[in-house]
Amino acid sequence: MAEAKAFAGGAGDPSLAPTQAGAFKRGASNFQNWITPGTAFPPEPDRYHLYINYTCGWCHRALIIHALKNIPQSVVSISSTANYFWGGGLGSDDYSGWAFDAENPDPVLNAKHTRDIYLTDSPDYGRRQLSVPILFDKKTRKIVSNDNIQIGYILNSCLNDLLDEEGKKLDLYPEPLRPQIDELNTLIYPNINDGVYRVAFAKEPDLKEQMRQNVFKALAEVEAILEKSKAKAAAEGREKYGLVADSGDGLSLADVRAFPHLIRFDTCYFTAFKCNIRRLNSGEYPHIMEWLQRMYMMPEVQQTCKIYLACMGYNRDHGDGAGERAWKEERYEWLDQGSKPRGCAQDASICGGDAKIARRPKSQRIRGRAKLAVPCFAPISATPRRLIIVLQVELAAISSSKGPQTAINVRRREFEAEGAVAQPVHADTMHGVTRFLQSDIALHDAGTGKSDDLSEDEDAADDLGRVVQAVATDTALIFTSLLALQAVDESMGPTHVWPGTNTVEHHATLWGSHITGKLSVRDADKAFQVDHRKMTLECGDLVLYDSRTMHCGGPNNSDRRRSVFC
Repeated sequence: MAEAKAFAGGAGDPSLAPTQAGAFKRGASNFQNWITPGTAFPPEPDRYHLYINYTCGWCHRALIIHALKNIPQSVVSISSTANYFWGGGLGSDDYSGWAFDAENPDPVLNAKHTRDIYLTDSPDYGRRQLSVPILFDKKTRKIVSNDNIQIGYILNSCLNDLLDEEGKKLDLYPEPLRPQIDELNTLIYPNINDGVYRVAFAKEPDLKEQMRQNVFKALAEVEAILEKSKAKAAAEGREKYGLVADSGDGLSLADVRAFPHLIRFDTCYFTAFKCNIRRLNSGEYPHIMEWLQRMYMMPEVQQTCKIYLACMGYNRDHGDGAGERAWKEERYEWLDQGSKPRGCAQDASICGGDAKIARRPKSQRIRGRAKLAVPCFAPISATPRRLIIVLQVELAAISSSKGPQTAINVRRREFEAEGAVAQPVHADTMHGVTRFLQSDIALHDAGTGKSDDLSEDEDAADDLGRVVQAVATDTALIFTSLLALQAVDESMGPTHVWPGTNTVEHHATLWGSHITGKLSVRDADKAFQVDHRKMTLECGDLVLYDSRTMHCGGPNNSDRRRSVFC
């Protein structure tokens, strides 16, 4: 278990707050208790509750650890406040903290606001800090901790006896790496996590600029750290890497602490907090952006992200429509907007029966990975959504002022739905597919496979000797597309797909990304109880499958480079 001395850089450490006149100083956390055997707060099931708010980056840390450790709701349940405050701000006579409402009720105390939770613990608490996250003991009706750093330690190590084997095994704060993690925290906490607030609330222009420079100096350091970590991973033959170079393929608390504030940077802090020297997405921080995207694509992490709500919350005081403008203009193209619920008038059978669905506004790309302009998407559920479609497209070489080009034309009527859905493929879905093909990849360079519209995905163009890709999923979006620019035969390592494995049960079989690299194709067949399907392709074949479906790429044992657009 982490000791109290490891709190350096936590919200309860006043030594890291700036001391200049007019500077923002974060208040100390008023509750700092541990969950340990033989104390007032022993590790017991169905006893503890975590109050969070999806706007808050400090809460997001706890959510990520809760998800990565696969902590059941029966061990630590979770609920969120509404996305607004009750009463005025800190220091006002009616300051009451975050609100609860009909859509976001308090399931434990039926509180109206977070002040009610604090008063339940201490009736004379007054109107001091009323922040979240709050780790609450339902049995004694006492607050265990409201220190986000400590809550992270508790979730990481103090409840292991109540978790499954994978949850017990995952340690985000291992003893050998603690010095490196703590050292990173002394950079990230004061200059990025808390640093963006120091910019926002600095009262003097000169001080605000000083704080802003501190933020961007720290971002440059993080960029350099990730560049070195990636190089070390490459030298050791690893694809995954994190802020701690010696963490191997695993994440650490350093990654978990940095991610929530960096994923909010352009939509929230660049806009609302005026940390606006440059965006993370400006091209100056390629390693931060790559690391952010890879973190976000982990199913456990992605399910905790409600960045749309954060964008609306941070920008609410900057005029009508400021949040929507920030979301439209600043959000990363690969960032899912699953947190923005909207109705979808289409037949829900395409998205899994009664599953809650929402409309996507436009097609998106991920580092040259084109995303379909399909009408809707759905969260992972227990209802299988088997969608595997093969279309035959025509690749016709043409000439233009830019040199050799390839035009892609879809023969709309020549497609096959292989055990995909009970009903015919929805017409709007096919319209979205063809519109996507015509608008997003109408032309690309036949020689290099690159153009302004679509570049070859580095993971989809496989060199000779490419090793087996780990069994994994892609994103929470509903479609992944693979376009064969030449025939992909058995020797070239075709993609393997396990139909129907886009459900909660199948995802739980792998328990996220922690053991996917250990599964062979044969083992995966046994684990999923589904025979895989090999995507051997003819030139021009376009494969579409549900992105949440388990899949992997085989080794390229041929004498040809495999080019597949994804």
